This record gives sequence, C-alpha cells and structure tokens, in this order.
Amino acid sequence: EIVRHEFRSALAVKPQARNVLIRIEPKENASVVGLVPVLKDADLVEEGETGWKLVNYRGIVGWVSPRDATIEHQIEDHESDLVTS
Repeated sequence: EIVRHEFRSALAVKPQARNVLIRIEPKENASVVGLVPVLKDADLVEEGETGWKLVNYRGIVGWVSPRDATIEHQIEDHESDLVTS
C-alpha cells in the first residue's frame, strides 16, 4: 500500500511549464520579440513547413521553434495521463 501511494505521488508531479520564446523569424538565432508562458494561450496564425509555428500572444506575433512546441505538447500529454484515483 505504501509503494502504491508513493507511485501515485510520483505520477502526480507535473513537468514544469516554462516560458516559450517568440522569435521574429523562424530561425534559432533570430531575435526574441516576446515570451509566452504556456503555448496553448497563444493563437496559432500559421504552421511553417519546417515545424515552426507563427503565433500571436497578446499582440506579439512571432515564431515558436518546433523544439519548444514539442516540449509543450509533452507537458500537455503528461497532464492528461495523470492518475487521479
């Protein structure tokens, strides 16, 4: 029973969300024009062919890297997989 409780507690720990960089161009070395704390709070304007996403977050329009979008998606998947019982 103790092991089961500890296992459930470990599953309940969520990965920490982090600020996602919004860049002026779809390039890793492009200037940062803003941050979005949670990617799903931004409006998707366009999806680029290389995986970059053009977003609008509170009037700041720019590109989010595929790496950041993937990390954000993994956090959302983890949250939906949590055992609540």
